[in-house]
Amino acid sequence: MLSSDLAADCTLLDGSESVSVTLRRPEGWTTIVVAGALRGSIARGETNFDGVTLIGDETVWHVPHASLGADQKLQPGDSIAAGDEVWSIVATQHNTFGTRWRCACRKQP
Repeated sequence: MLSSDLAADCTLLDGSESVSVTLRRPEGWTTIVVAGALRGSIARGETNFDGVTLIGDETVWHVPHASLGADQKLQPGDSIAAGDEVWSIVATQHNTFGTRWRCACRKQP
């Protein structure tokens, strides 16, 4: 098996996706393509995410920190796009020893 085949197989097995993350700042917007993002559900019984009350229809995105610049961080108001679907970030946590952002997001209509 070639290394490129192995990489593609790992992506299928771990469920990771390539997404576009848009950082929305007062000085302008920056869009970054991020490989290795993971999509999931809010944990059962989780009603509060870093101080934000959840309404039940949120999606959790895990975004690798290494894909962002050293001085960049995800924050509420930023967005994540996968295909033709876009989610607005409503709350973030810097998790897994600082290697990933855990983001509670709501799908945009």
